Amino acid sequence: MMVFPGMAIAPGAITTAATTTENVRRRPASELGVYMEEISACRKSRSWSRALQLLGEMRRSGPDPDMFVYNAVIGCLASSKGPAWQRGLALLEEARKEQLQPDVITY
Repeated sequence: MMVFPGMAIAPGAITTAATTTENVRRRPASELGVYMEEISACRKSRSWSRALQLLGEMRRSGPDPDMFVYNAVIGCLASSKGPAWQRGLALLEEARKEQLQPDVITY
């Protein structure tokens, strides 16, 4: 929250802002669709590094990525030029360690 000189702050405003920030960190499962849309856009624009950033953000802050998310990021890496596809193989192993089951889309 930005506070400017002479600005009055309502009682409880900072607490409310902190609570709102905490709620954003605990994103509900419905936010999964927002991440999927952005990762899909990354694939179309070949921005695989951004897709990896989004996956990292999900791991840190939630919601937990599911196999659909891993598939989208792996697809983004696979469609890129260069050695990024190798990172896709590593993600496949990470998904398995998370007890996620690869599916037909994964392969």
